[in-house]
Amino acid sequence: MATIEEIKQELNDAKEEYRKAVEQLEKFEEGEDDGKWLNELRGKARRKALDEEDKEEKKKLEEEKKSLEESKKRWEGQVINLQNKLTEFEEKGNEQIA
Repeated sequence: MATIEEIKQELNDAKEEYRKAVEQLEKFEEGEDDGKWLNELRGKARRKALDEEDKEEKKKLEEEKKSLEESKKRWEGQVINLQNKLTEFEEKGNEQIA
């Protein structure tokens, strides 16, 4: 069983990874060669103006964005999970003291 200090350390590590995931996703979305280009390609697709090269680029960028979103979601879940474990651990400790 993990100690409270180990859980706190894991929580801090998960928060840092979550922060990085959010930062990477924001960087992607704001980047001229990434998110903005993806939005432009999606607009072209709606107008049916994509050539084969654009289709491949759009697919690649959509996969990259999906991967970044999944990473963000995974780390967010890990942070929540560890916060819940820490809360449980601290509640049990308070019950033992009382």
